[in-house]
Amino acid sequence: MLLNLLISLLALAVPDWIGWEEAFPWDVETEHSRLSARYLRTEFSLSGEPSRAVLDICGLGLYECYINGAKVGEDVLTPNPTDYRKTLLYNTYDVTEMLSEGGNALGVALGPGRFYTMQQHYKPHKIRNFGYPKLWMRLHLTYADGSEEDIVSREQGWKLTAEGPVRSANEYDGEVYDARMELGEWTRTGFDDGAWLPARRSALPDGTLRPSPSPSMRVMRSLPPLSLIRHG
Repeated sequence: MLLNLLISLLALAVPDWIGWEEAFPWDVETEHSRLSARYLRTEFSLSGEPSRAVLDICGLGLYECYINGAKVGEDVLTPNPTDYRKTLLYNTYDVTEMLSEGGNALGVALGPGRFYTMQQHYKPHKIRNFGYPKLWMRLHLTYADGSEEDIVSREQGWKLTAEGPVRSANEYDGEVYDARMELGEWTRTGFDDGAWLPARRSALPDGTLRPSPSPSMRVMRSLPPLSLIRHG
């Protein structure tokens, strides 16, 4: 019993903030900034039969998380915006039913949101730049035998690329999406990420990490187009 407890405690890891603390060559950092989304992924195997799996995640400025090819939750534009100098919100999801007995893949797309300056960074009194997109994540696994394990964001075992379809995204100019650069099955096991970069440990953000106190935004209704016109 004591040995199992010690093994469980050793398996509980502390997450790092990970990402890429610089622009890529194709990004633009001027008064009209353009920063491509960063895509991060890892694969892991379960140590037993999970009775519960809970994901805590904060992706700054905005994130979408996927497990084995399926999007986690129905929320959009997460996390809710805050004064990042004071507060950073993380979301919590029960993802027990999303895991497989064998290997599992976890992928996160990070967009700048309001964390990275959108425009006019030459006016810091108006729009502040809090840093480059970064990820904090902990997947807490409880197994049927009572043991526990954490899968966390860290330099080891995580890969990153910015050569994906979202070339720019901010609240001034919207999103630039290049479908020619879609990554394929990057959120599933067996994906070849050999050309991706090893994720790096990121600078700590200033704010205090806290659980989100309110529901996030969701798509409540979709309106079909009345007509489609093809040009060219």
